[in-house]
Parts: sequence; structure tokens; C-alpha cells
Amino acid sequence: MITARKTADRWHTTSPWLVVVPARLSNTGKRRWRRFETQAAARDYASRLNAAVREHGEAAFRAVNPAEAADAAAARSILAGSGMSLAQAAVLALSLKSSSLVASAEPQAVGGAGAATAARETPAPETPLALGDAVRMHDEACGHHAPVTRENRRQRLATLFRRNPGLEQRPAGRLTPALLQSAMERAWPASDASFNDCHKHLTALYNWLMRKRLVRDNPVTAIDRRHVREREITALPPEKLRALLRSCRPPTDAERRVAKQCRDAYTRRILMQDSSDCAGYLALCAFAGIRPAEAARIRWGDVNFELGLITVRAGQSKTGGTRHVELHPVLRAWLEHSRPPGAQAESTIAPEKELRWKLRAVRKRAGFGEADPWQDDVLRHSYATYYLAARCGSLEQLQLNMGHSTLHLLRTRYLNMWGVTPEAARAWWSIAPG
Repeated sequence: MITARKTADRWHTTSPWLVVVPARLSNTGKRRWRRFETQAAARDYASRLNAAVREHGEAAFRAVNPAEAADAAAARSILAGSGMSLAQAAVLALSLKSSSLVASAEPQAVGGAGAATAARETPAPETPLALGDAVRMHDEACGHHAPVTRENRRQRLATLFRRNPGLEQRPAGRLTPALLQSAMERAWPASDASFNDCHKHLTALYNWLMRKRLVRDNPVTAIDRRHVREREITALPPEKLRALLRSCRPPTDAERRVAKQCRDAYTRRILMQDSSDCAGYLALCAFAGIRPAEAARIRWGDVNFELGLITVRAGQSKTGGTRHVELHPVLRAWLEHSRPPGAQAESTIAPEKELRWKLRAVRKRAGFGEADPWQDDVLRHSYATYYLAARCGSLEQLQLNMGHSTLHLLRTRYLNMWGVTPEAARAWWSIAPG
């Protein structure tokens, strides 16, 4: 029985609960430690691991034996240079075997066009292709997708497998809607948006498997998506943006003294962050409405100061398409002010290391916390609101700047004019460096 216990290690104050995974349940054959912030999370992980052992047995967690490893090595040497993986070769072999069985079972009277019709109407054979192998094959086939889309799909499905031990090894064609729904509910019991995101990726996966005739049906279509209530995001007051930009600085002497006396590693790391190189990144979000993940990839060479445009390239964009965003005069001033001497065109405007920690430090220094929580994408929403309030351009131009395919999102989610005055809009667009 695997249990959760509290660690005696004083350095792990933010993750004090520990679950020890024995070597017999580790695919590496070695004992592993998993740390958690709360007792409930540790107990939930231990109970899920115990349930997986009861359902699948300990053998499902063990590494392959020496004979299987030698067989796999021989298969890889045979396939060398073919561009095929072991899973792809296995699927091809099973498909050919199934096709030969179907052909031998057909009556001799059926021929010509009738034989072709019968072959097309033959149901897809059920193959023992593991769900994890199916995910990797689908990812390779979708290499043309945007890098952001592929990374989101990988992380989401990796979380599903991590929180459901043994699911990755189960045959994709034999998973029922009830089993998949239970796995997604176990992975995201309280996050409706994450549940729906995984639902989307699994639906696309099974549709692709059906087109390749690797499974007979799509079990995800029988699972209902969760209803997500959109959260209202109000525009950030101009004084809050000023506080954020002023907080892009090195730690003060007082913060350094507090950090030396602080025993909490999380707080100490935030206090010691030098976030003076975050101003350009925040300006991109606040004065151009660029998505946070996109702004982290924008390079100095993507900013055309002569034409007054910022190019969000296909490899940087969330949607995979290229767009051009207006370079407002206040944004130009911030970028010129924050550009380091000798910055190369291929260098990113945002810090290349520890961006998340630096942004946490900026928000904490600006006064955001439990009493005034930070809202994700609030700078992008504020940009859209103040853009129209200050009459910087038309709604259609704002749509192009935001990268939306239609005006629906702007009208229903991004524009919240409640409490926004023309004076506040003018103050937003007059926040200059210095």
C-alpha cells in the first residue's frame, strides 16, 4: 500500500508532502519520490496509484524484460533508414495480415468492381496499438501544425497520462467512453477549460485514427463537454500599469535583507529577482495587445520602427498565421527605452531566462496578491478596451491587431467598457518611460 507522508526536509517548505513510488512500480526500476504542496494532493496521487495497481497489476509498471529488449533492438536495426517506428511497423504488419485474411475469406464469385467495393466497405481492423503510441504517431503526422498548438497538445495529453498511470499502455481501440471520461475527470476534477481542451485533442486523435483505419469508432464523441462560464475581465486602471512598469527593476537593499532572513525558498527567490529587462515585454502586451506567449517569442528584428509595424510570425503566433500589429508611439518609446545596447535582431525582447519568476516579482512589487489577484490576459483585454475608448482606430483594425478571425470575440469577451472614461483612456496611452 502506497501512502503519503510529511517530509522532514526543511528545504522543501513549499512541497512538504511526499509519496514514495517503490522500484517495483517504476518503469526505470528505481525508487522515485513525488512531492506535493498539500496533503490532499499527495493522498489523491497515492490512491490513484493504488487503484491502478489493483486494476492492472504490478506488471504493467515494470520495464521490458531482457528478451523483449533484444527483440526491440533487432526490430530497430531492421527498420533503420526506413523512417518507420516500431509502432508504425507493427500497425502496418497487422493491417496487411488483416487484409490478407479478408481477401482469402471473400467468395470467388465477387470480382472486379465488386471486390473493390467489398474491400472499401470492410470495417477497420481493431489493432492493439497503445494509446501513447497513437498519440506520438498523430503528433508526427501533424508536424505542420503551429509549434504552440503541438506543445499544448503534448503537455495536455502528458498530464492525462501522468495522472492516470497505465492509460498510456492500453489499446486505443478498446477504450470505452466511460473509461476515457473517468480518466479526464481524474486528471482535471475542477478545471472545466482543461477538461474541454483534452476533449478537443482526443477527438482529433481518434478522428485521425479512424481515417487511417486503425480504430473502428471515436469513443470521445459520446463524452459531453463541460459548460465553461466566461469570466468577466475588467480593464486594468492606468495607475496599476504604471506600478507594473516601475516594478521592472533590480531588488532593493531592503528586499535583499529580507531575502537573506527568509526561510521560504519561494519568497526568497521572488525577492531576489532582477526584473529590469521585463519592461519591453509588458509594453508589448499592454500597448499592442499581443498574447503573453506570443510576446515572449517576439524578437527585435520583428519590430520595424520605420514602417511602424510589429510582425508576429507564423512560428510565434498562437493560430499559426502571420499578422502585423500597429506600433503605437508610446510603445515605440518603451521599446527604444528598454532595448539593451548591442541587441541583436535575433534576440528576444522578453528575458530569455526565468521570465515567469521575474513577472511574479513584478506583480508582487506592484501590489498584486491575495487582496488584489492578478487576472490572466488582463493586459490584452485592457489594450482592446482602451484602444476603442481612446479612438485609436476602428473595430476592424483592432481585430487585425488582436489576430482574431472574426469580430465575435471582441464584442463578447474582450471589450468591457464598464467604468472606462475618456480621461482614463488618454492616461493609458500617455504612460511614457522616465
